[in-house]
Amino acid sequence: MLVIDLDYFKEVNDRFGHEAGDAALVYVANLLSRRLRATDLACRLGGEEFGIILVDTSGQLAMEVAEDLRHTLEHSPFHNQGRCIELTMSVGVAEYGFDGVSLRSLLAAADTRLYRGKAEGRNRVIGSLIKPGSGRKRARTREDEPAGV
Repeated sequence: MLVIDLDYFKEVNDRFGHEAGDAALVYVANLLSRRLRATDLACRLGGEEFGIILVDTSGQLAMEVAEDLRHTLEHSPFHNQGRCIELTMSVGVAEYGFDGVSLRSLLAAADTRLYRGKAEGRNRVIGSLIKPGSGRKRARTREDEPAGV
């Protein structure tokens, strides 16, 4: 799972207006849909934040996909009414099984990593510090349990 937040997006709205901000969100959504597989699910979580579920994708491959998306946006400026608006994104990555098995636990892990990326300077992808397969496993939490257990 990826959680994406556009960096300094408030400045886009403040500098260029909300219509340009709305067009920038559409631009990013189109970029995501062009770069993802038909089996992946991308949605807007709210504001300038997007969530992506990458079906049957390892944590390592999810990191590569996230980096490709980040790099593509950074090097594909958005043009609106003759103005070039540079956009970047910060991305948090969580892996099913390793970071949890519920949508809630995956969103929490990816969101935590996203905000770490923002704190470290933005325009970056942050995944787990522990590599899957390293022998360490994250403990399951109550929210990882299926409903009714």
